[in-house]
Amino acid sequence: MHTGRFSPIALVERQLQAYNARDLAAFLECFADDIRVEDAFGHLTVTGKAHMSRIYEALFASSPTLHAEIAHRTSVDSFVFDDEQISGAVVQGRVTSMRAMVVYRAEHDAIAWMRVFSDCASDQK
Repeated sequence: MHTGRFSPIALVERQLQAYNARDLAAFLECFADDIRVEDAFGHLTVTGKAHMSRIYEALFASSPTLHAEIAHRTSVDSFVFDDEQISGAVVQGRVTSMRAMVVYRAEHDAIAWMRVFSDCASDQK
């Protein structure tokens, strides 16, 4: 259990605010240098902060209306579980929205691991 000033929920919230502002530097500050992101099946989709930077730099640049809302958030020890509704993401030239369940694990005041469960639906048929 975490004691003192470190709060995994506050860290994940700070990451969300930077994401919604499309502030790449503030967003990346929330992650460990060796961040690992997995899809629902445990396949690595991001390995390291440099890789994450390339992905999110392109996403933030191409998605001026990108926004995530939290429907529900809970935590257990160093894990934070978010039920997210994401809109305005431009993926392969199409505006998309998706619901995502994201599990974050925080270590030493940084997000060290994420697993993303999502359904992606295009807003343009």
